[in-house]
Amino acid sequence: MASAQLLDIGTIKTNNNPSVGANNQKGKKKHEVHSSPCGFGFERFCGHFKCFEGNSGKSCITVMMVTLALIMQAGKKLRVKDKCDVPVIDELASLVDRWFREEIEEDHWFELIKTIARRENCTLVNIKTNQFVWGFLTVSTKIADKKIQNAQTSLVKGAIIVTKLTDVFGRASNEGSDDNLEKALEALALLGHANKQLCFLRRENMKPNMKGEYSHLCSQTLKYTDHLFGDEVSKTVKDISDCSRISNKIS
Repeated sequence: MASAQLLDIGTIKTNNNPSVGANNQKGKKKHEVHSSPCGFGFERFCGHFKCFEGNSGKSCITVMMVTLALIMQAGKKLRVKDKCDVPVIDELASLVDRWFREEIEEDHWFELIKTIARRENCTLVNIKTNQFVWGFLTVSTKIADKKIQNAQTSLVKGAIIVTKLTDVFGRASNEGSDDNLEKALEALALLGHANKQLCFLRRENMKPNMKGEYSHLCSQTLKYTDHLFGDEVSKTVKDISDCSRISNKIS
């Protein structure tokens, strides 16, 4: 509706010039508009805009203004916006922004990690690479894997804290505890999903170091435990070898 109104304005303004219709019928020769009384951004736009010869400067500028308005309107309409909730305390917002963009000092990170202990019945531990696989990885692959493991350490330790808070919300009976519990559970689900993605990324990085059929170890159908390739990687490798040998005999 707004677009139609803007176009109507442009048409009315243009038709106020009695020479527009006649000159548009005479020919299609065009000339560039070199200047306008508008701002810098608009003048740059005008520099690429052409109007039919014979149109008054005022008429031409009106058409350009309508076009520019439509472009700006489309930009606002299609702009991607984050879905935001009510603000938190400004000091908290500033702290969160700083931690997520600048991180904490490494010494403080090590000290913090040491103080966070998991609950006895939750297997929130770092996922280690099986020694069987670690032995044939290249140095560069090992370095890359260690870096991702460090990132997972922060994620898992954060999940331990959220788990403890979730337990508190679950035991509470005060008003609003159910809502807090639901949000805490959603946070844990997202952290668990991120951990799974990082595990699959680590496997994918190791895939080039594996020969032929053994790259199936990196399949997402193979579940990880405390170890990246599960607790029975030797048996899995043997099964893959047997399947490959049988396949070669058949073919």
